[in-house]
Amino acid sequence: MDEFQRLKNLIPYDLNCLISISSDTKKSTNLIHTSKINDGKFEIVINSKQWTKLEPNQRDLMFWHEIYKIKSNKISNYRWEKIVIAIGVSSSLMEVLSHNVFSLSVILLVTALVTYRLYQGQTGEQAILIDTTADQGAVRLATDFGYSFWDACNSLRDALKFLAKNTSNKSISTRYIVRLQVLKVFAFKQEQRELSLV
Repeated sequence: MDEFQRLKNLIPYDLNCLISISSDTKKSTNLIHTSKINDGKFEIVINSKQWTKLEPNQRDLMFWHEIYKIKSNKISNYRWEKIVIAIGVSSSLMEVLSHNVFSLSVILLVTALVTYRLYQGQTGEQAILIDTTADQGAVRLATDFGYSFWDACNSLRDALKFLAKNTSNKSISTRYIVRLQVLKVFAFKQEQRELSLV
């Protein structure tokens, strides 16, 4: 079965018509990422070269990670922030030419704040929280598709370990390691919950 068709079968029925899957043929540091297109539709882009290095069960969990982010409305296209940055830069140039120091200061301040918000959304604590929550959501989605809780956790753990070890970008590797640590805590809490029911 074609891999994209196999992945299509892993999309919950209510989201099936809203999600398309494509391959990234360029050299990218992202194994998989999701973009908001328009009309509430999304595109999941996969780095094919990296993707095939994972086992199918590991791919499933990484895929469900993106699905959960879509389900929980955590995919951002940052369109308005990028527009403000572009306007801020062009306006700054105009203010420099007109020698209006106060206006230039205000524009630069707003542009800096929006740039910081964009940076935080992509690399800061907020992004880590979204990722770790999506990991837990992926495990729950996997159980809906026949995985046991522990098989899902182990598959995701193995995928994150592999990616952390084989990613040359240090900041991305660190994020995988953080996700791995939070996943261990999540699994431990589930284990304690199960023991308390015995």
